[in-house]
Amino acid sequence: MSGFDAGRLSRLRDVMSSHVERDTVGGVAWLAARGDDVEVGVAGTLTRGRREPVRRDSIFRIASMTKPMLAVGALVLVEECPSTPAVRSTARPCRPTAPSPSMTC
Repeated sequence: MSGFDAGRLSRLRDVMSSHVERDTVGGVAWLAARGDDVEVGVAGTLTRGRREPVRRDSIFRIASMTKPMLAVGALVLVEECPSTPAVRSTARPCRPTAPSPSMTC
């Protein structure tokens, strides 16, 4: 038995499958893990227009790792919820470093 909410896993499957059906992606594979609980799912085909389905062990080419790594970091922060008073008191507000569009050089 999985420790994940069955309704949310079903929604995840539906959303991923809808991306394939809308042809946003040819195929996807996803994994959700928490402790010893692991859920894996796949949808679509390896190459658009071909019949070979995505499998759990399919290998994908990833062009850029910056966005996935940033997303993982953000999710870890959200999960750990570092919004304790000590963290809030030391946090500085975000200030833009780039010049505003109205400034001229």
